[in-house]
Amino acid sequence: MFGRGAMTMYHFTDVPMLISVLSTVALADHSALKDPQQQLLPRNKHWKRKAGVKVSLATARRLFPDQLRPFHGLHGYSMEAESYDGTLYRLPFRSTERTLLKETSALVGVDETKTLLEDYHSTAQMSLLFLRSVNSIDYRVRDQKASWSVITTRPGGSADDIFNDINVTSSRGSKVIYEAVWRIGMTDTEEAPNDLANPGRRANKVTECGLAACLRSEGSFEKGLPHQLFCTLPTGFATQLPISVHASFAITGDRKTIAIEDTAKNTAITEWNQWLLTKCIPEFYLEFLKDLAPRLGGSAFQFWPSFTIEKSNQSFDKVIRDGFWNQLAGDQYESYQLFPLVENKRTTERSAPLKIRAHGKARKLFKVTSLKSAQFDVNPKKVSAILTPLFTNICPNLVYLPRRLWQDMITFNIHQKSVVLESQYVCDLFSIESNCVALEDFLKRLEDTTARDEVMETLLQIAIPKPSSDQHCPLERMNGCRIIPKLDQTLGNYKFRSGDANTWSRSEVLFLPTLAEAYLFANSASSLIKPSLFQEKATKHISSILLSGTTSHAPKNPLLDMVREFSNLRHIGISDIESFLPHLGLSTTYTGANDVMDRWIVELWFYLDPRLQIYRKGGDMKVRLASVAEMLQELKLHDTPIYRYDQNSSWRYITPQQFEEGPYIIAPSDQKELDLCRLFPGVEIIDPECLPSELHAKESSLDDPQAFGRLLKAITITGASNIRNTSVKSPDYACIKSLCGLIRRHAKPEIVEKHREILRSLPVWLQFSPTEPSRDLRCTSAQGALLCPHGAMLLPYIRQLDLFVDPCLVVEYSSTFRSLGCTIMDTEAIWKYLEPDLPQHLMPDQLRSYSRCIECLSRTNCKPSSLLAPNGYGRLCSPSTLFDHEDAIFIAAFRESPKKQFLHPDFQSRRSYWMRLGLRGRASFGMLKDSDFLLCVANIEARLKRPSDANQDEKDAAELTSYLRFHHAGLDAWSGMTWSTIVHARIYQTNLDVSSEPVYRQKQMLSLANNSGPCSIQYATSRAHLRVVWSQRPLLKDPPPASVYKHVGQPLLTSVYDHLHFLISIRDTITSQELSEYLKDLQATYMFLQECPTTASIPNFQQDKIWLNLPTTDISAISISQLDGTLRSAKSLCFNAPLDTHVVERAKNFLIPYESLLRKLGCRTISYPAKPNLAPRNKNLRRPIDQSLVVIRDMRKQQSLVDIVFEAEGQQIFAHRIFMAAVSEYCQRQFLGERGALLDAKPTVRIEDLTFKTLQHIVDFAYNGEVSWPVLANREDINEVADKLDELLDLLRGADAWLMESLHELAERHLLDHTEVYVRPDNVESVRNLADQAQAKHLLKHCKDYIRDNAEYVQDCKEMD
Repeated sequence: MFGRGAMTMYHFTDVPMLISVLSTVALADHSALKDPQQQLLPRNKHWKRKAGVKVSLATARRLFPDQLRPFHGLHGYSMEAESYDGTLYRLPFRSTERTLLKETSALVGVDETKTLLEDYHSTAQMSLLFLRSVNSIDYRVRDQKASWSVITTRPGGSADDIFNDINVTSSRGSKVIYEAVWRIGMTDTEEAPNDLANPGRRANKVTECGLAACLRSEGSFEKGLPHQLFCTLPTGFATQLPISVHASFAITGDRKTIAIEDTAKNTAITEWNQWLLTKCIPEFYLEFLKDLAPRLGGSAFQFWPSFTIEKSNQSFDKVIRDGFWNQLAGDQYESYQLFPLVENKRTTERSAPLKIRAHGKARKLFKVTSLKSAQFDVNPKKVSAILTPLFTNICPNLVYLPRRLWQDMITFNIHQKSVVLESQYVCDLFSIESNCVALEDFLKRLEDTTARDEVMETLLQIAIPKPSSDQHCPLERMNGCRIIPKLDQTLGNYKFRSGDANTWSRSEVLFLPTLAEAYLFANSASSLIKPSLFQEKATKHISSILLSGTTSHAPKNPLLDMVREFSNLRHIGISDIESFLPHLGLSTTYTGANDVMDRWIVELWFYLDPRLQIYRKGGDMKVRLASVAEMLQELKLHDTPIYRYDQNSSWRYITPQQFEEGPYIIAPSDQKELDLCRLFPGVEIIDPECLPSELHAKESSLDDPQAFGRLLKAITITGASNIRNTSVKSPDYACIKSLCGLIRRHAKPEIVEKHREILRSLPVWLQFSPTEPSRDLRCTSAQGALLCPHGAMLLPYIRQLDLFVDPCLVVEYSSTFRSLGCTIMDTEAIWKYLEPDLPQHLMPDQLRSYSRCIECLSRTNCKPSSLLAPNGYGRLCSPSTLFDHEDAIFIAAFRESPKKQFLHPDFQSRRSYWMRLGLRGRASFGMLKDSDFLLCVANIEARLKRPSDANQDEKDAAELTSYLRFHHAGLDAWSGMTWSTIVHARIYQTNLDVSSEPVYRQKQMLSLANNSGPCSIQYATSRAHLRVVWSQRPLLKDPPPASVYKHVGQPLLTSVYDHLHFLISIRDTITSQELSEYLKDLQATYMFLQECPTTASIPNFQQDKIWLNLPTTDISAISISQLDGTLRSAKSLCFNAPLDTHVVERAKNFLIPYESLLRKLGCRTISYPAKPNLAPRNKNLRRPIDQSLVVIRDMRKQQSLVDIVFEAEGQQIFAHRIFMAAVSEYCQRQFLGERGALLDAKPTVRIEDLTFKTLQHIVDFAYNGEVSWPVLANREDINEVADKLDELLDLLRGADAWLMESLHELAERHLLDHTEVYVRPDNVESVRNLADQAQAKHLLKHCKDYIRDNAEYVQDCKEMD
């Protein structure tokens, strides 16, 4: 029996061989050799090859023993034996990539086969699960130990049992890499329905179904998949089911397709596979789970198929899952014992995972129940783990079902047949008193409070109904359910009566408190629900509860959903607090104090205050507008002693009503204000922690009018209205000053009018002291005091200083003093008071105080007109007679007399103030007045004429001239007389540093600088004119900008002309490195002379050889050698000449920019006549490009069908006669008629009167309609210009001779466009003659006009010839 599986051997070999005793292949004790392509075996007598041979082992040993020798010694076979019990295959590997069976891209040899067998190991680990007769697979190389092996054993039972445990051991070498215990189920399925065909199978073939679940495993697969689809052996289809599935599928021969979708070709196959997947396998799946349930208990649920967590891309996975759940939904499985019960862990402990038991040793099974009897716990695992000890005592058939399976039961409507531990069922359970008692007993047995809270939290989360989609919460189902945990460790009864709101008695109401409320009102525990449920464990400490709030970080409390209008649960409201106070033993007669009360009252206010705020904001309009006192009265708290104050380090308690009527004030937040309040005996200070925060926030500072009024009221009641002494200690003055601040803040018109006399008479204002303050301070009242806000103006020689209030206080409380009707002196009034006592000359000990006085004047911008500016000698002067002491120019100019010209050093820091008073200095934008600058110039020039310290004088002169170094807008306003004085003043130093100048300049420039001495702007040159006059005028060391030089004018023309002669005289000394700068100097000088209108009047300028006739304006391209012989006079040059001739020299590019000047000096110019205005080309002329085809040009390139050969100067050109005749009338006449009949089939025509290049232009033009005009590489090369002219004239003559009008016109136009290049005085007559011969009338006329316009030049050329 060899099917497609056996055919895979042809991937390895072309000629397989085997020996076998299997009767099914009719090879009993025989050897077979196959050659399916009939290519290798010997031919028979009919000269044909067989597809294979089969002979007995004896015959094979006799005829070809070499074929049996490879089998010798393998698996018990010997060549001496006559028979062999088994089957051995030999697959000789092919040695070439080309096989007789098919084309292959790779050889499969020994190494490849080893790799395939190594990869097969992972598949082999699962291949034996559903094989009844094969127990092991191993792979080895001959004479070596096994490379790997897979062995299966059955510890109990036989292979024929429906359910078996199979142990699978996989080894690599001697190392075990994988061990597993599998539970295998195999059944022979009942016969298929009559209308269902068994495709491609024998009639006696048994239809099998099998399932395999891995109970335990150690190690891991090698590249394998944990679960696969089997058809006896793995198919390679991975499955996401928790088990492996085997069935007798109708599978393709390559085992790659299991059809389950109906098509026209595989209807029978699809129906067969669908029957297996939807009926046979799901039915056996349920039997398989029934077997696993008592063995594994709750662990069996892991092998159930689920839709919720397993997502498979294989369609047969979904078919099996659908079939399983559809079968389970049927009535026949309601009594199936599939569901393991939950066992109480206190009495039974199961080990997991399941361990292999010894053979014959009994073990206890788990209890199971059916679908209709089970009570399902479908809660999350953590929830179930908490409630299982409770529900196992109440629910006898409790089953924990994973939520993923419960979702599947909902999907297939199986849940409707089930009892589930959800809200309704739990509420019904605890509506029974016995179950409630059981719950109370269970909670009492739990010693840990946290565990009890955890149980109740979990139970309530299940029992309380969840809101529906319309947000309706069906709480009526909980009516009568005694499940509410109270603070006294008992359970409360939840009641719900629709339509009977607010009819519950006090004993029936259950309050849902916060942790803080439970602590504060613990004496009413029987009415409070246990608050620790659903709270953060970190908030159990009461201090952190009170400080952080109630449950801001706690999970949502489901008890909140039970607080409804018609239920007996509600929160503690602000109006309920008064009812809890009697339970605490607190009454309105309480006036004592103790530690317990002190702590409790603080915590009460932590709780009470925020609720009072909410009550104020959320009440009706009356409550929102009422005062805090009225609100407390409405809540019946106004007679409760809940306020306190400290008396002799002990708390005393008063009621809110007593606080409003007595000498009490709320403790200010500011310590200074608190100390101020303590200065008044009998005024009691209330603790801000024990009163409404709204009241404290409003009156926490005496800045509040109400608080300040409360203080005045308390002072009035106690009679402490005056401060006893006007002399106070320095440390206590802070309190008095704070009272000054309060007076200032509350000195409003309505208050001052009422209390003006009292406020003015309070001696709280500190007196002025010119000396350092002592520990005893003197205070005075505002009435009768002198108020000066500027202490610096109170000079020591002022009398009656004790009448002045401290100026700092006057400044700080100026508005207060004005409100009280007091007058504050300004600086002008104080100065008038001081001015009569000022000395004419300040002594050294008076300078410091006078300096502070001036500082005060400058700060207030007071501008007295008296003599108040002290010079360097201390004499008081007018500020307008002194100069700015910070201006570097004035410092340099008046260095010899600084005390006379500048302010005293002690007063120079107020420079801006002195400037405002008229100090001589720079105006806006840093501008100097011209009169001040001229005074400085005169001072410096005088010092330079009689130098005492030449170095310093030069530095000062440089400082003065630096003002002119950059342009200022103010310089434009100076008069012409001022500039005339400046430009002629010899106050500049010449530049002696010429190192940065080119070498050829340095000697001359240094000589000029050394001989100039102090120099004026008028005599020196600017940097802008340096190139045109550097040899004649020195350069200043720090020159002024160009805007200054406009007052000097341009350099003298004679100086520039002399400079040009100097440049020409030193041309032989110029080096290559200096040539560029030298030529720039020369260009600048030429340009200056050209721009000067009187240059032409210079004597002998026309004859002077001072013009360098260089070929280019690019000075970088000029070399030293080009300077030789290029010096010319203006008279000997000519513009517009195309080339130099023996008659005239063309003015080259270097001199082109100076054409205007050269023309004035007599330089001549060639005149070119106007070019003829040629008519447009005749569109009717025959254009070759329009008459020819593209293919003809290609044929000419390939010399295809050419029938004429032109030859000139020994070179040939191939063409088509018909094409040339169509273009040239000359060719037409030659090729047609009698002349044409005499020509050969492919004649060669020699052209004697044309050059080959001209002939090539003519033929190319005939085919392309274009001419490749000659290009000049160098227009100044007279020989190249002559050659190109000859070529063009020859082409013009040839076009005329060949009667090619279009080419003749193009050639003539090209010559006319370039007459400036080709036509010159020396060749114009030759060009005229050739134009006449070629009938180029326009060119002929142009040449005649040229000769007429330049007759002098043409005649000179003739004479030279």
